Amino acid sequence: NTMQLDAARIIKLCFNIITEWKATGMGFQKSCVFISEAGLNSHQVKSKAWSVNCTLATVQVPTQRGVSLSIVGCISPILNFISFSKMVVGAIHRKKKKDEC
Repeated sequence: NTMQLDAARIIKLCFNIITEWKATGMGFQKSCVFISEAGLNSHQVKSKAWSVNCTLATVQVPTQRGVSLSIVGCISPILNFISFSKMVVGAIHRKKKKDEC
């Protein structure tokens, strides 16, 4: 799975960087600001549901992509704060094919 390989690669990369910082004597836990970003779509919902015994579950799933959101987080031990901000990036519009109305 690509996501698992990516996660393992990023964890290894972070480990190597922090090991380098420790070797140089940098007090990264006291003097660094850590920033991260998570992107998600407003239509991310479960496509599965529970049903009553012996009946099919009916699930309504949006067919169009919703508004994309990015959440940026910042943790700073220097200033003793944790901050989050939300950025709304508009919906992704699909180009119509020539044979579509």
